[in-house]
Amino acid sequence: MNRFYSEGSRSVGLIMRKVDPFAMSWGEVCPEYVSEDNTYATHVLNVNLSTEEQVERALRFIRGRLLYYAAHLPKDMQQDVFIDDRGLRLSQSTRDRIAREVSKLATGLHFMSENPER
Repeated sequence: MNRFYSEGSRSVGLIMRKVDPFAMSWGEVCPEYVSEDNTYATHVLNVNLSTEEQVERALRFIRGRLLYYAAHLPKDMQQDVFIDDRGLRLSQSTRDRIAREVSKLATGLHFMSENPER
């Protein structure tokens, strides 16, 4: 087993703090949904938001993904982010922080707990 990625290993957190998400190899660009007219792409994310450290880690991931995709999607394609936070107890300040950060790069941010029919 790789000690750097084993669950519960302190080294996982240490490594992830040092990783530049903008320099990661993301592979093929494949958003969860692309509109028929190719005007927007949708990302559906299920990320760990249980601690302040995990929120920061999720934000680094989201920023990295949006920037990487923006460079590979058709020009002027907008990106929407859906965060599956159902079952999580996020404070309003955490939601606001996520919204501030994501709105810098995405057209829309939606918390699935706020509109579960989506």
